[in-house]
Amino acid sequence: MKPRAKLFVKVGTTAIISALIALVATNSSGPEITVDNGHHQSVGRYGFSQNFYNVSGKASDPNGIFKLSYRVNESKSRLLSIGPDTRRLAGEGDFNADIPVTDLTRGSNRIELNAIDWLGRSSSSIVELIWDQPEIDELPTDIDWGQCDSVSDVAQVVDGPWAIDGKSVVPLTLAYDRLLAVGSIQWENYEVLTSFRVTEIDHAAFGNPVSISPALGILLRWQGHSDWGKRKRSRLEGLIKGKWQPFIGWTPWGGGLWCDFEKDETGLSTLITNWPDKHYPDSDIAITIGTEYMVKILVCEYKERNGTNYAVKVWEKSKPEPETWAIENLDTNEPLRNGSILLVAHHLIAEFGSLEIQPISTPSS
Repeated sequence: MKPRAKLFVKVGTTAIISALIALVATNSSGPEITVDNGHHQSVGRYGFSQNFYNVSGKASDPNGIFKLSYRVNESKSRLLSIGPDTRRLAGEGDFNADIPVTDLTRGSNRIELNAIDWLGRSSSSIVELIWDQPEIDELPTDIDWGQCDSVSDVAQVVDGPWAIDGKSVVPLTLAYDRLLAVGSIQWENYEVLTSFRVTEIDHAAFGNPVSISPALGILLRWQGHSDWGKRKRSRLEGLIKGKWQPFIGWTPWGGGLWCDFEKDETGLSTLITNWPDKHYPDSDIAITIGTEYMVKILVCEYKERNGTNYAVKVWEKSKPEPETWAIENLDTNEPLRNGSILLVAHHLIAEFGSLEIQPISTPSS
C-alpha cells in the first residue's frame, strides 16, 4: 500500500502543477483595461463642469482582478474599486476614477491605470487628458449636439458611457444614475431650454432598495459627488456608512426637473430643490415613453429676499409653450451658488436635445 500512496502523491502533484501552468498560460498578457471615452480626452470649451474629472471603464481578467489603481502625472497611486457595487459601478469589472481637478495641470495630463490579477500579472493603460482651451463662462450660449465632434466638447461624462446620436445625446447603458454634466461649474443665475424623450425604462429598478424606480432629471447648479462617508449634510447621508470609491453622494445640488416612472411606464414631472430636504408636489404634466417634451428651468438668486428661486415647466413639443411656470419656489436654504447642468438617466434610456442657456439678472426683490 505504501508504494501506491507514493505514486498517488506523485501523480496528484504533477496534475496540480500542470493545471497551474495551463492556468497561467491562459493569461499571458495580464488584465485587459478598456476606457469608456477613449485614450485621448480633452477638457471642453466651458472648462470643468464639476469638481472632478471622471475616467471610467472596465477591467477584466479570466483569473480575476486583484488590484486596480490610477495615478496622475507621476503622483502617488490611488486604489480604485471594482464593480458591481449596487450604485455607480453598475457592471462586472466597472471602475470610475474620480480625479480632483486640483490634481490636473494646464496642458497635457497623463493618467495611468494599473491592474494586477490574482496570479500577479499586471498591465497598464494610459489616458492623455488635454486641458488647453480658454474657458468660456459667459452666457448666453447654445449647445447643439449635432455640431459637436464629441460629447467632451461641451460636457463631462460623470457615469457613462454617453454618445451623440444625431441632434441628441444619449446614455448607452440601462443602469443606476448615468450622468452627464454639461457646461461650466461657474454658471450662477441662468435659464435652460431643452428637450427630452424617454425611449426605454429598466423594470429591474422597481423593488430595488437602492434604485427604487427609473427616473429622469435635468438639474441645475451641479458641482460633483460628495463623500457621504465623511460628513453628514442631509438626513439621507446618515443611512449610508463607510467610505465609497467613487463617491456616491449626489447631494448637495441646486434644483431642477425630476420625473419618476411607475410600473405602467408613466411618469410625473416635478420640481425638487436641495433634495431630500425639499420636494414639491407633482405638476399636472404626465410623461409618457416615446413622446418628446420641451422643458424650461430657471435658477436665480434673490439677494434681498435671502433665497434662490427655482421654476420649471414641461410641455409636449408639438404644443405651444405654457405662459406660466408649472411650479415655482423660493428656496431660502440653497447650499450652492453656482454649478453646471446635470442630465440624469436613472435606469432608463432618454434622448436629451440641444440646450439654450440664457443669463438671468439678479432681481433686487
